[in-house]
Amino acid sequence: MAGVCFALWIAWAAAAAVPLLLSSDISPPITSQPRPFQPGIELDWQDGVVRINATVVLRRGPLEFLACFSGKEHESIARIEAEPEHVYQALGLMGLTPGHPPRWNPDRETYEPPTGDLVDITFEWPTADGVTTVNAYEWLQEVQYSRPAAPRPWIFSGSLRDEHDGLVCATTGAGVALVDFPESLISFSSRHSSHNSELWCLARTAAIPALDTRVTMIIRAAQPLHLDVKLTPLGTLTINDHYVTHTEAANLIRLTQRLTPNRPVPIAAAGALVTDIVRLRGTLRAAGVDDKSYALR
Repeated sequence: MAGVCFALWIAWAAAAAVPLLLSSDISPPITSQPRPFQPGIELDWQDGVVRINATVVLRRGPLEFLACFSGKEHESIARIEAEPEHVYQALGLMGLTPGHPPRWNPDRETYEPPTGDLVDITFEWPTADGVTTVNAYEWLQEVQYSRPAAPRPWIFSGSLRDEHDGLVCATTGAGVALVDFPESLISFSSRHSSHNSELWCLARTAAIPALDTRVTMIIRAAQPLHLDVKLTPLGTLTINDHYVTHTEAANLIRLTQRLTPNRPVPIAAAGALVTDIVRLRGTLRAAGVDDKSYALR
């Protein structure tokens, strides 16, 4: 019976634009195999996963997107081979709730970061040895430090609606953004400019399969982060043995607290100067990190 309900729902959804469907709106089929949802999209109900067809379209150079819809291929590693509205619906069916992309609040004259449920993204593609699966961040290299980008959740920001109630990203192509795009479907968690001279990451060519490779982009609810945070006697801050700025640390701590709200992030500060500890506390507070979100040790 559940399979019949699912088939009827798909037929209905194909004929009408559905702004948001939650997992409680239909009965998922009882199966351990991914099921077709819309062209280019499969749903894995058992694991809570959305599987989306994509194609590698860029392997080198600065980036504004991890993955785009049609129109942004010149600044994105992968092109999503599915309609934005269908991706939006599929994420809703997995119980994920959109928020809003990054935006400027003219009344407060402040930048508002993106909101929405946190998600993890991986890529999968067939190789001669079987199937290769990598975290999306393995395809990204930080410009400043020439190292792979540190993994963290993405934000299901949900794009914007136009005057016809369509998703704006269907027109602009803004899919999974790495910089501040006000209409991105999925957003990066910290603020980065879209000016060419200020782009923060490059395609990590050696880790990305050949152009035109068909890959599967896999999206699921974010898993808890592990952060090994240290404030050194020299006053520098490291997370998982990589130097980070205090602002970056604040972003990662906030994300961790959203995933594990009752578990303060330990910060090893043995030997650190009192002035450096005070400075760190002040930076974290200014960035909106509650004192209870971390524990200095």
